[in-house]
Formats: sequence, C-alpha cells, structure tokens
Amino acid sequence: MSVYTTNKFSSNVFNQLYAKNLTENIVFSGVTMMVGIREKSKDELSEFLKTSMAYLYESKMGLADYRKWKTMRRLFCAFSFLQHIELFSKYFSKINFSDEHEAIWAMNDWVRKHTFGRNRDDFTHTYPQAKMILLSTITLKNVWVNAFNVSKTEEETFYATDKMMRVQMMNHIYPYAMFENQQFRVIFIPINLYKRFAIVVLPSAGRSLSITLRHFTTHPLYYYYDRARVLFIDLKLPKFKLFKVLHLVDTFQHFNVREIFKPNVTDMRGVTKEAVPIHDVIQSSHMVVDEFGEFTMSDDDVIIKANITLTKFHVNKPFLFYICDEYRRTILLSAAINHPNND
Repeated sequence: MSVYTTNKFSSNVFNQLYAKNLTENIVFSGVTMMVGIREKSKDELSEFLKTSMAYLYESKMGLADYRKWKTMRRLFCAFSFLQHIELFSKYFSKINFSDEHEAIWAMNDWVRKHTFGRNRDDFTHTYPQAKMILLSTITLKNVWVNAFNVSKTEEETFYATDKMMRVQMMNHIYPYAMFENQQFRVIFIPINLYKRFAIVVLPSAGRSLSITLRHFTTHPLYYYYDRARVLFIDLKLPKFKLFKVLHLVDTFQHFNVREIFKPNVTDMRGVTKEAVPIHDVIQSSHMVVDEFGEFTMSDDDVIIKANITLTKFHVNKPFLFYICDEYRRTILLSAAINHPNND
C-alpha cells in the first residue's frame, strides 16, 4: 500500500474506534493489517482502501513494483510480501486448538517473545475449530532526541472529559515545530535520532477531541509540518502508559468489509490452500511515554533568563498522540488520550 493509502486506512479505522469509545484511551496501528486476501475478499478490501491490491499477486515485477515491495518491507516487517508466503509455509508452530489451555498458552507465549515481554496475556480464549491464527506484532521504542528533565516533572491538574484528575506532568522548554489554526494546535517532537516524530494534537479552546478528529486528517499529515513554525515552546506533557487489546471485526464490518468473516465465502488462498473465514482480528498495543531520551541539550532556566519569548503548549486536556516515520511520512501509531493515568 502507498503511504497515502496506509495513512488513510489508519485514520478511518482509528476514527471509528474513537467514535465508539469517546471517553476511553484508544491506540491503533494500521501498518500491520496485511493478510493474503483474494477474489471477492480482495475486491472488498480494495474498495475499502480505495486502491487495487492486484499487484500484490503478480509473479513478475518491474522496477516500480519492486519499489512498492521495498516500501512494504520497511513498513510491515523484515520480509517482503512474497517472503511472507514462504514464512507461512516453512516456519510455523503447530497448535492443538482442541486443547484451549494449550492453545492460549502457545499464542500468548509467541506474542510475549515478539514484544520483548511487554504483552503477556492478550489471548483469554481461542476457537476450537480454527485452522490457523495469524499473529503480527509491531514494537516501537520511542526515545526523545532531547529528553525531559525528570526533576521538573510535577503533579498537575488534567481536565479529562468527565472529571479533573492529578497527573505526572513533564515540563520542557525547547524549539519545536508547531502548527495552529482555529480548530487545533499541532507540535512535532523529534524522536529516535530524528528518524521519527511524536505528534501531539491539542484541541483549541472550546473544542472537544471528537470535533478535532473531524478536522484533523493524517493522510496529508505533512501539510501541517510544512506550514509549521519553529518556536520556543513551553511544553507540558503528561506521562502515560497504554495497554490495549482491540477486537476489530465490528470495525471492519462497519466499513462493509464482511466477506472475509463469512464461512465458505472468504478466499484466503494468498496464504492457505482452501477458503477459510477469519473469526477475529486482534491487535495488542503497549505504549509508554515518559521523560527519557537520547540526551539533554538545553537548560530551561537559561532560556527563561535569556528573556526569550515562549509559546505555551500545555497538554492538560484530552489530546491526540501519533508516532510518524519521518522519511516515509507514514503514521505508525495513533492514540487518543482521555485519561493519562488510566492504563
């Protein structure tokens, strides 16, 4: 999928998840949602994605196609899509799905190993009639280029949707790129040696997070970055942890993607030798945002004493938080934070 299609897909699914959970914390990654769909199922997904999936199954690839494969390899995992087919046929774990206890333990053990122990008990039940379960993980370790000073983190008030709460608020003064209009303000915080950005979207005064999502779109994300100004920002950002397990079948069906969940209808021959339905689509996410980074290269007190004009960006109400690949301009992760201390 192109960067535009990937971001569009992520945005559509994320917005629908938030619309169903207006007061909860939501986190979603669209870059791992790729399976071997064909025929009717492929057409249905193509309609949802507004792009053809046919080129994924061409045996001969020109230079343009190779570039697409290369992009996908970087976006989704260490293998190209064709090598995924080899992966499914050569490297697999046989699980006795009739023994629910054994199956649950085996799946949770796989996830635990591939998320470095962060996710432990994603699965609490399984399907005795299942023939195959596809598991995919994405692990993002985000490190600020310029770390927050731990000594400046203080307990402050956060105005959640339905109440006030006390949170651990990180404080930092630093030149960041910021975009603003009448609906929201956006700040771009470099992470991972400038290879990625953390993007914080804060609704303008009197605007709710749900209204902000109607106006903020991620697929032309760098429209905001290209028009941002670099300012000395007085940043207040709450620490938070997110651990979410999402079941996405209802969300896909909302977008009219239904065939892949129907017995004797779905066509998964991109992966299997026979038509099998998908019983569930599960995504598990674990995210931690705290003070730590590569190094500290600014002194807030020196900046204050220098009498430099500061622009306040105080994240003390529900906000959006994105992780974006700087080079590909791809949204790797989307989150809506209503209660920073809840998870």
